[in-house]
Amino acid sequence: MPEDKENLFAEFPPVTKEAWKEQVEKDLKGRSVDTLQWKPYEGFSVEPFYTEHDLKKLAYLTDSAPGQFPYTRGTAADSNDWNINEYISEGDISAANKAALESLRMGAQSITFVSRIEDSTTSGVSVENKADMAALLRDIQIDKVPVHFKFGSGAMTILDLFTSEALNRNIDLNKLRGSIDTDPIGDLLLSGSHNPCAFEELKSVISYVSENMPAFKGLSVHGEIFGDSGASAVQELAFSLASGVEYMDRLTSMDLTAEQIAGHMNFSFSIGSDYFMEIAKLRAARLLWATVLQQYGCNEKKMSIETVSSGWNQTIYDPYTNMLRGTVAAMAATIGGSNAVHVSPLDSAYDAPGEFTRRMARNTQLILKNESYIDRVIDPSAGSYYIENLTNSLAEAAWELFLEVEKTGGIVEALKSGFIQDKIEETRKSKDSDLETGRATLLGVNRYPNLNEQASKVQLTDTVRDNPEFEIRPLKPYRGAEAFEKLRMATENYNGNASVFLLPLGNPAMRTARTGFSANFFSCGGFSVIDNGAFDSTEEGIDAAIKSGSKIVVICSSDKEYPEIAPGICEKLEAADPDIHIIVAGNPKEHIDELDKAGVDDFIHIRSNMLEILKKYQVVVGIK
Repeated sequence: MPEDKENLFAEFPPVTKEAWKEQVEKDLKGRSVDTLQWKPYEGFSVEPFYTEHDLKKLAYLTDSAPGQFPYTRGTAADSNDWNINEYISEGDISAANKAALESLRMGAQSITFVSRIEDSTTSGVSVENKADMAALLRDIQIDKVPVHFKFGSGAMTILDLFTSEALNRNIDLNKLRGSIDTDPIGDLLLSGSHNPCAFEELKSVISYVSENMPAFKGLSVHGEIFGDSGASAVQELAFSLASGVEYMDRLTSMDLTAEQIAGHMNFSFSIGSDYFMEIAKLRAARLLWATVLQQYGCNEKKMSIETVSSGWNQTIYDPYTNMLRGTVAAMAATIGGSNAVHVSPLDSAYDAPGEFTRRMARNTQLILKNESYIDRVIDPSAGSYYIENLTNSLAEAAWELFLEVEKTGGIVEALKSGFIQDKIEETRKSKDSDLETGRATLLGVNRYPNLNEQASKVQLTDTVRDNPEFEIRPLKPYRGAEAFEKLRMATENYNGNASVFLLPLGNPAMRTARTGFSANFFSCGGFSVIDNGAFDSTEEGIDAAIKSGSKIVVICSSDKEYPEIAPGICEKLEAADPDIHIIVAGNPKEHIDELDKAGVDDFIHIRSNMLEILKKYQVVVGIK
């Protein structure tokens, strides 16, 4: 049998990277393969392809086994299992308990009770006393099910109530798994000011759990705050790493040991739609944190990672697309080796999730376990030339940025100086710009909107965070779709004529393509598009445009034909109604000055800033 295999593979001689490059450049007709490189928001260059040759320099990644330092390939040596985690945020304790029990019955493996929810439609769970805690946890087997509490401040009080309930049930505290969400730096990031007692409380929490609850986490590092505020993967990694180091340094100076702190720390990361990048991000996170802990003498401590599907790419319009985004996030998180995964329900951006949407989010992970068997494959991405190189690039770039933060004096000082906020703002602007110009796509928002869909009943609110008494400029988690959604809702709520008349003429292929482009363009702003078949003559199209009553007319034709047909159209439309605005679909560079003089008001094309133009034409039709 070995000989058969050897002969089989002999039919496929190895191909060098140079040979691949030669073939690619041949197909590119002489252009260098380097022209296919791309640079993501992370700042480093990504090659168009990788080969086995590119793994030779990455022995530090590929030589270690799963479960071995530096844990790049996972923290377990025998499986890739994770907990299907579900957030419970009902304000009523009885409803929260019912929802938790239903989730567990239907496949969830851990529960997170959430009290403080930034910019959410739900109020969150509130627990005041032992009776409340008993009611919240009624019939939940807390010695078998990990229970997490995201309650913001007052962590020690919640921990006391939780352990009291366990002792009341005669449960050994050693059996309790889960976490209490204590994160003073995260609170500072969102509120702009710190609680002077926060680190003392954190010390008390870590001291207690390390002595009494060895499997329980008492400290969280919320990397998803950075990610959902617009940060790149490199920035989320670097700033999370800096937060972890800040906790290690402060708490060791408060007489806790590095082993105590590291053993009860949990990292939380957001997972977006950049599939391979997100897989690599989790692998790089474990590598970097292991490197940090090595300096504290904690080689055996492994990074505990919880992942949450990103809120940044969630949309109100076409919400079922959020299911696809959640599926991509769940796959990336599980392949990347997350210890616990929460997939947000598809309606969580605009409503309190119901039983159906929770079930869909939960089933995403159940399918990955019970049908795809991802939990049974240790380090599923091992040996992938692309992912191994992404892991290396992310680790190098994040480490470099982490060192910059440390040079400023650590994350708190970097926040005070605005260093971190400025870095994230720069990336955020790039992401927003890419959405506005169509270089990045949010399906149903800036591409292919559902014209029959309305979301005007949804209330979008701005979070105001510019108090002059803030110690730092706070971060603001947001959704990339918000600007488009607000604009579209304003159009939907407008009672006047917000229609756009498309006037296709001339070359069949070009008029069809540009009619489709223009219809998509203005539909993203909620405009009613009057999409016409081709007109037999210019006069017929002009008459139809005037009768429509539209204040916006888009001429859809070819660049060559515009100089012939556009001037006459402009003259007659302006004579009929001086308030009509005339737009040309396309970018006829050689004729723009000529067409501008003839009366064309704007040109729309793939490089246009869609958001700015849509706002401009809202004003044209009377929307304020």
